[in-house]
Amino acid sequence: MTSIMSALWERSDDRVFPWCSRPAGRGPAGRGPKQPMKPLYWSKIQINSPVYKSAVEGTSSVWEVLDEPTLNEEEFIAIFCKIEVAKKSNGQLKKVVAEKKVAAKVLEQKRSQAVGIVINKFHVTVEQVEQALVTCDNAELDNEILEMIYQHRPTEAEINAINEHMNRNPTDTLDKPEQFLLGIYQIPGFADRACCLLYQNSFRETACGVEGKLESLIGVCDMIRNSELVKKVLGLILAFGNYMNGGNNRGQADGFGLEILPKLKDVKSKNNDSSLLHYLVRTYIQVYEEEGSDLYQLPVPDSKDLLQVSSIDLDDLESEILKLKTNLEDCNRRLDRAIQADESKAQPFKDIVEKFLSDANEKTDSLIKQYENCQSLFSEVVNFFLLKPKSGDSEVKLNYFFSLWVPFCSDFKDIYRKEKAKHKRASVVDGQKVSATQRRTSKNSIPLQTGGLKAKLQRKGML
Repeated sequence: MTSIMSALWERSDDRVFPWCSRPAGRGPAGRGPKQPMKPLYWSKIQINSPVYKSAVEGTSSVWEVLDEPTLNEEEFIAIFCKIEVAKKSNGQLKKVVAEKKVAAKVLEQKRSQAVGIVINKFHVTVEQVEQALVTCDNAELDNEILEMIYQHRPTEAEINAINEHMNRNPTDTLDKPEQFLLGIYQIPGFADRACCLLYQNSFRETACGVEGKLESLIGVCDMIRNSELVKKVLGLILAFGNYMNGGNNRGQADGFGLEILPKLKDVKSKNNDSSLLHYLVRTYIQVYEEEGSDLYQLPVPDSKDLLQVSSIDLDDLESEILKLKTNLEDCNRRLDRAIQADESKAQPFKDIVEKFLSDANEKTDSLIKQYENCQSLFSEVVNFFLLKPKSGDSEVKLNYFFSLWVPFCSDFKDIYRKEKAKHKRASVVDGQKVSATQRRTSKNSIPLQTGGLKAKLQRKGML
């Protein structure tokens, strides 16, 4: 081993270790590098220390025979020296920290969060809002989004606070909620334009709702007042009542109060297995419908229609119509203000809103007339039946009037449906019996053939 290492050292001038000179022993104790060097974190072994001396007795280790070559010191230092870090005057290391630009917050925390939720939920920009307001395009900005933005529109105080902050700190970058509110505020006539579009959508919805209720009420009132079938049902009730009251002062009546209608089902038969209402339905079918007819024609109004109109409040309908009229007047004023705010962006907004106002005013006038007709018709129906107001009321209320009809018509419909099904089943059974009789008659009427087997058996008395 020693001879091999010696040979290597002898050849180390330029070929094996170009950075070494002659082989030498361990470096002198206490000798340090000329410059601070990067440390090499190894576990130090000293073969002459008590720890290792006992371990190597009687054996040899590589560390005993290994020689340290002489280093090319200048080269080694240049490659592995420690880089000195410049120090501050106070002795601390210099640290270059890039300051992060923090967005300026002017709004209160809750207000900022609310505006931020609108921005993040709908992903809408100020440019999209402005485009929708100019073109009146719901596809660009639907009613829900526009209403949320309008509800969160900036106040004068908020805009003043934002402007004051930017005047004091012109290099600041505003936070997103502040930027959005400032952008909305800078849209010419934002509030007026937004209200005009919101009026359009809310008008259509409200007007359709009011018109639907009025049409339903007119239809039901017309049927109750003018239906010949309803009159037939009421005629039967009158006949039943006069007969039942023949022995007292309630008999010989020309009519009756509608309050009795929901109570007919409570008048039980002698055996308590039926009621006067059941008898009324059966009698109506027997008297006024053709025997065996499968035609299903309910003679009273459908209880679902009655229930729907019974919840209508005429005073509320009047208030809704008047509110529509008031909103249209406000919309007309807002249109003028929005155009004055920026005449360069008047179209197509101006033409679209003017067309809406023209159609909406015409529709509102029509609803007012329809409401007046409905009110008049209901009064005629109440007078037609000579119905008295409920105790404590000065006039008959709509819900009270229909509360008398709803349970009566609902029970009448259920019994009528069951009776018609019973009649249909009976008709099927009767038809089957007739068919069987006809088949037997037809079978017996077939003449026997003279030369047939049956004829021969019959002549012999075997049949």
